[in-house]
Amino acid sequence: MVLKGRLTYRYGNGSQDVIEAGEAYYAPPDHTPVFTAGTEVVEFSPSADLATTMQVVMRNLEAMGTSM
Repeated sequence: MVLKGRLTYRYGNGSQDVIEAGEAYYAPPDHTPVFTAGTEVVEFSPSADLATTMQVVMRNLEAMGTSM
C-alpha cells in the first residue's frame, strides 16, 4: 500500500501501473519499481515468496555493483 507519494511499476512489455497514496497494489513478476521522492509504502508478502523475491533483488543489485 502506498502511504504517501507515488509508485510506478514498469513492466517488460512496456506497460506501467501508477499507484498513488491510499491505494493498494500487487506487482506481478517482471516489474521495475520507480518511487517518486518522499514516497512511503508498506508491503505484505508471504514469507516464502518474499525470500524468493529478495534473492532476485540481491542478484540484480550485485550485477549492478550495488548492495543493500
